[in-house]
Parts: sequence; C-alpha cells; structure tokens
Amino acid sequence: MKMNKIELSIKNEIKMLNSIINNSFKSKIPLESIIFSLKNQTNFSRFNNFDLKILSYSLNSHKSYIEKYSNLSFNEFNNLRKEALTSITHSNIKSKTKKEDNNKVKNEIISKLNRQNILLISFLHMMKDKMEVYAYTSSKPELINDFNFFLKEFEQIINPLLSKE
Repeated sequence: MKMNKIELSIKNEIKMLNSIINNSFKSKIPLESIIFSLKNQTNFSRFNNFDLKILSYSLNSHKSYIEKYSNLSFNEFNNLRKEALTSITHSNIKSKTKKEDNNKVKNEIISKLNRQNILLISFLHMMKDKMEVYAYTSSKPELINDFNFFLKEFEQIINPLLSKE
C-alpha cells in the first residue's frame, strides 16, 4: 500500500524525533533551526524539509494528521517532541562544555610551554654569556675563534625562535 505525502511526512517526523532522542540524527539543517522548530507545537507543525520529506501544516491540521496517520495520540507525539528538544539541547550543552574544557586544557598547555620556552631561552643566553667571559678572559685565540663560531651558530638557531614570539 502506497503512503500519501501527508502520511509519509508524519512518519518521517516521528522518525526524525526518535533519531534526535537517540543521538543518531544527521542532517545539514542548522542546529539552531531544529531547536527553534522543537520549541513549541506551532513551530514544529510549521517545520518543513524537502530532504527529510517533511511538510508544513497549520497546528490544527498537524494535530488531526498525527491522530489519523500515526499510532500515537497528539499528546504522546507532543511528549516525543519535548523529549527530542531536551535531548538535542542537552547534547548541545555537553558538546559546548566539552569544547570549552578542551580549549581550557589547550590554553593551559600552551601557557606552560611558553613559560618553559622562556626559561630555556634565558638559560641558553646565560650559558652563552658565561662562555663569552671564559673565552675572552682566557686570551687564547683558538678558544675565542671557537666561541665566535659557536656564537654564529647559536644566533642562527635562537633568532628564528625569538622572532616567532
């Protein structure tokens, strides 16, 4: 038996609500639009989507079609809508909280790495200064030449690191 468009639409609404509740709903519809349509009976009755084959109705027509084409009463259907709204709102809050927590952890790691880099660069500069003092106080040309060579290499390594900060 072939379903008419209205019956198919009502069945697809129920399928969509159940998939939202089960967190298996996948769609290109913006989350804000879905939440808006689930906020109340009128918004949901006006919801339509070509891809999901869901049609828009007036609230009274929607109520009568649900009673006629589904095995749910309108109150049961409305409770399903409310449950879907709670589910999608709750999962949206959880994902935002998770993202915020991840960003917080990421920022803490970056901050710690920045502090460690500053300490490391400070230590390297201190070592370079000490080597310079030892090289020039020794008055040995070979040691001074080695230090000057080291200094050029040191600057080639450190300067790019300093320019990124």
